[in-house]
Amino acid sequence: MKSALYCVALATTAMVARANTVTVDGDQALDTGEPPAIRFRDTDRTVERTGTDPRRFDFAGLNATVIDLGANRLHGARTEGEPESVVLDLGGAGLTGTGPIALDMRIHKGKSSDSIALVHAGAIAVGGIEASCGRDGTAGSITIGSEEKPAGAIRIGFLHTQSDEWHAEAGGAVTVHGTADVLIADADGEAGDILTHCRQHPGGDVTVSHRGSFLARHIRTYSLSDARVRDEGGVQRDRGWPGTILLNGGDASGDANIQGDVRFSAERRSKPEPGFFEVRHYRNVRIGGAVEGYSYRFQRRASDVRITDIPGDIEIAGPIDLERRTWGQLRSGEPELSGRLTLKAGGTVTLGDLDLQLVSEALLSSGDG
Repeated sequence: MKSALYCVALATTAMVARANTVTVDGDQALDTGEPPAIRFRDTDRTVERTGTDPRRFDFAGLNATVIDLGANRLHGARTEGEPESVVLDLGGAGLTGTGPIALDMRIHKGKSSDSIALVHAGAIAVGGIEASCGRDGTAGSITIGSEEKPAGAIRIGFLHTQSDEWHAEAGGAVTVHGTADVLIADADGEAGDILTHCRQHPGGDVTVSHRGSFLARHIRTYSLSDARVRDEGGVQRDRGWPGTILLNGGDASGDANIQGDVRFSAERRSKPEPGFFEVRHYRNVRIGGAVEGYSYRFQRRASDVRITDIPGDIEIAGPIDLERRTWGQLRSGEPELSGRLTLKAGGTVTLGDLDLQLVSEALLSSGDG
């Protein structure tokens, strides 16, 4: 499967690289200048910012088929102020780039990140998009396409909206809408990560809706801590819950290949509602590592796994852990429930390691009985 998806990644890059291309002239800051403007090589045309939050850059006036970043990146540079949103309206053009990071939304010396949205986009073949945050910071969200105007074929090196530091607000959401393959990989076909996890507060949700094949290495939306905050009424509320994960392949014309692990666990406190990891409408699904949706302490239920509407095969090579762990903290009258595992395939279902003590129930359905 890796070699096939590698060929698809190269084809995606080649498909974007076509005539009427404008190339960005060096690294460009999206939040400096009066107003900020994106410059291009061999032309005096620029794309100026309109608005403040969101800050919008409209490329339609370039009449370009492809916006080429080259080895450059678009990035944030502010050292003060609250994080904002940036919208790049590509006007139907594709976006290419050869650098390891295409969009770096980190600001405030890496403590916080702006959110970024690529709208009205054609095919995309670029390096990673970085919107993670550090200590005391806020992660941004990443949005590619929309339900009304999905992007074309997508290859992006990685999608990062996580925080590995204490006192960060939350992991940012990742939302992708496309009409063809969605490959989280570099130009050589090496799979990259979708990371929205947060050390102390909630992880961000991951939603991918498209048609065709999906590729990533790890997908991690977990929450590690038992941070608590007070609402407007002064009542303490638990804040550490995982982001949900939804992958929808649309017409089951392509395979979903997650080479590493999927982690959507809640290490300590969490909201009462369970999370979920859901995959549907792919030809075949393979997960090469562990699937972890367990929870500790006050969450009533651990997260569920649902992989359905798969005409071919389902394989999970690593262990599956959806246990609801209590550490003796089970509240009176609330039953201890681990997550549910539902796998439905027209072909075979292959599990490398299933411990029934780590799930509340397992519904496995395959075409071969």
